[in-house]
Amino acid sequence: MPVLLLALKILAGLLLAILLLLVAALLLPLGIAVEYRPGRIEIAAVCGPVRRSLRSYRAPAAKPGAQKKQEAQPTAPTPGTPETNAPPGAEETPQAEPLKPAPPEEPEHTAPVEETGQKGGKLERVLTLLEEDPAAVAACLWRHVRWLGRHSPFKMRVRHLYVFWTVTCEDAAATAVAFGAEMAALNTALAAVQQAIPLQSDRLWLEPDFTGMRRAERRISGTVQARAILMLHLLYRVWNDPLLQPQPEPAQAAQSA
Repeated sequence: MPVLLLALKILAGLLLAILLLLVAALLLPLGIAVEYRPGRIEIAAVCGPVRRSLRSYRAPAAKPGAQKKQEAQPTAPTPGTPETNAPPGAEETPQAEPLKPAPPEEPEHTAPVEETGQKGGKLERVLTLLEEDPAAVAACLWRHVRWLGRHSPFKMRVRHLYVFWTVTCEDAAATAVAFGAEMAALNTALAAVQQAIPLQSDRLWLEPDFTGMRRAERRISGTVQARAILMLHLLYRVWNDPLLQPQPEPAQAAQSA
């Protein structure tokens, strides 16, 4: 009986120590670093000097064989066309068959991301939204941050925010109009964010790009830092947001309907 009581005391002490370590870990400051460049997005966890990549996605490059031109095919002589005079006694050589175009390559079958567990499903959706409608992604993140700010005793802050974005439209006049509207909207949004969250920025730059040549230089990066328990909750909410869920292909949507 004394041996059993001693074993129970040791087990209770170990469980209590593990619980205290878990609580301390959840209360430590944790940062989530996000970096976006055209065709690539990366998410990493930062805790002090330690940085560990969580998820990354790079858009697949286009296949080089898709743009190759088909070789010219020899044409058979049409009826009524005089044949080339051949020397007498020469053996007739069989005509070479015309080259047939190679059959189109069958697309590789890829299973849905959710079934295979392949990385890139939701990140590909986020990457597409950032390139097509970055304001929707910003509004989605701001909605979750404001909700946590109202319902959580822990505060968060943004460090090393780096934004370089270009505005390009069909013509120069539309680009100038869109640049003025986006500049006013971003200044208003920045003032609202600074009132709610401490923000430290390295660079905030928006410029018109009339030719579209600087689109590849776009970049958004920064680190959101707060207590680990708050950051895990924020990641859970953002990861399950309906806007960021992978969209079904049109063929699959028609079949399901």
